[in-house]
Amino acid sequence: MTYSILDVVPKKENSSSLIPLTTTNEVILFTVFGVLCLAELVFAFFEIEKARKIVKPFCTLFLALIALLFTPWNYFFVIGVLFGMVGDIFFIFKDQKKFILLGLVAFMLNHVFYILATWSVIRNEIEAFHTLFLVAFFLLFFAFSFLALEKFCHMKGLLRFTGSIYMTLLVLDFAYQILARTTYSPFFIYSIFGGVLFIISDSILTCTLFIKDFKRRDFPIMLTYLGAQLLFYLPYFLLQVQASNFVKNY
Repeated sequence: MTYSILDVVPKKENSSSLIPLTTTNEVILFTVFGVLCLAELVFAFFEIEKARKIVKPFCTLFLALIALLFTPWNYFFVIGVLFGMVGDIFFIFKDQKKFILLGLVAFMLNHVFYILATWSVIRNEIEAFHTLFLVAFFLLFFAFSFLALEKFCHMKGLLRFTGSIYMTLLVLDFAYQILARTTYSPFFIYSIFGGVLFIISDSILTCTLFIKDFKRRDFPIMLTYLGAQLLFYLPYFLLQVQASNFVKNY
């Protein structure tokens, strides 16, 4: 494999649209994101629902802003985060079945665009057998999810079908992060951990919605969810930092 970071991020002559990667810019933007996430977690822990619901979508919105400013070359990720924000808004009203369904569709698109974001980086490293394996995995895991959601969560109809597709895309996204780590860059170890957190977050959410609810449920859900979103972005940010340093010293 020939590894060149400049195959992914803008070359020197095209990099004027990027915000300079300086300590000040990074610290300010990530600090604001961190403050928003901390506020969301505090409100979730103390069950201050009105404030939590107001702050919730701004966490992913600000992450999308960070991605747009620092790594606009990976617009798939930016679009994915924005769909995550839409899903966050729908799930504010998760006591109504129609909003759960709409939220699932938004989160499905969130992970579809995350897969595309990863694919756009590693596409030259993907072999035919990788594609065949991922397609077979998708079909098998969909069948498993379709059966499991009825047996353990008593889902039926369109909700069951949509939930099965979402679960499959979530795990497929996780598989793509492993593929990116093994074929492209060690930075994708962060998104692998992010994938684990996504699975934990969605497992807790599914349990509280369809099996058994518990006190302060939104705290572990949001802790793992926000951590997953940040970890999914880190590989692209670090690739951009690496490229910027390369260009600076070129």
